[in-house]
Formats: sequence, structure tokens, C-alpha cells
Amino acid sequence: MVKKLSPVCTVMIPAMKDYLDLYLGMSVHLLAEDTPVKLIEEHIDLAIRLGKLEGQIARVTGIGTLCEGLYAHPDYIKARGDIPKDQQEFSQWDHIASGWQGSPVSYHLPDGTSFKV
Repeated sequence: MVKKLSPVCTVMIPAMKDYLDLYLGMSVHLLAEDTPVKLIEEHIDLAIRLGKLEGQIARVTGIGTLCEGLYAHPDYIKARGDIPKDQQEFSQWDHIASGWQGSPVSYHLPDGTSFKV
């Protein structure tokens, strides 16, 4: 089984260490939040956000693209009979999504098809 680590573990933590090593007098407070945060009111100097940026008054700069994936435990696939053959079958599967993905969630498959659940 392949275990993927979150971007916080693989990107943010090493970048924060490098930053703190370079700027010895600075401190970092990492806040992971699923809901919109008012940056100025919360005294936040830097935010990395995923998804649509609506109603922003702060300076916004794109830094990359997030690639999403669909994952299922082998036991779940076995219990459901097999991997879904079409969008209708997939829409009957349980799924977990983050709020930033929107509702309904859009999925884009490698074969170029996309659908919403």
C-alpha cells in the first residue's frame, strides 16, 4: 500500500524549517483551517489557500496547481463488488471531500471525462 503524506508534511514543514534557519529571530504559527479566515482581523501575514478565492481584498498570487486523486481502500472496493464502470455507479459510492472542493464536487478523470457528485 502506498501512503501519501499531506502537503503540510512534505512541503510546509520543511519550508518553515528553512525559513526559521535563515531568519533566526522569527517565529511561525501554522494554522490549518477549512473555513475562510479574515487575514487582517486575525493578524495573519501569509496564507496559502486552496480552491476559489472569493471576496479577497489581500494581494493574491498563484503559486501552483493542486492535483487531486480518487482513492479507495481495497476492502471497500471488494465490498462494493468492483471499481465503478461509469459515473452513475461512482455516484453511489461514499466519498469524502473538503469544503474547498465545492458542492457538488467535480471529478476529472485521466481519460478526459468529468462529472459532479
